[in-house]
Amino acid sequence: MIGWISYHAVVSSGGAPELSVRIIRQQPAPGGGYEVSFTVENKGTRTAAAVPVKGDVMDGDSVIETQEITFDYVPALSAATGALLFKTDPSTHQLDIRASGYTDP
Repeated sequence: MIGWISYHAVVSSGGAPELSVRIIRQQPAPGGGYEVSFTVENKGTRTAAAVPVKGDVMDGDSVIETQEITFDYVPALSAATGALLFKTDPSTHQLDIRASGYTDP
């Protein structure tokens, strides 16, 4: 236990979070609408807290619909999964999904 705590104290003390979002699947949602499941990955050596993930369904330069979810935290060298729920079918438009910020825990 002491080794694990020491390791995480050293690993999380420097660097910065490196967040990326990868879509896992898009499908109709039970009850209507569309579900976009994704993974937000932190390849950095510092935990990110209050991580908002924003998704825009777009038609060219115009935003048709925006949804956002916030993860309490995404640990260093780890990943978390979630989903955004849209009324508009994102598979028939452009979908821009990304982590849009974080705070230091």
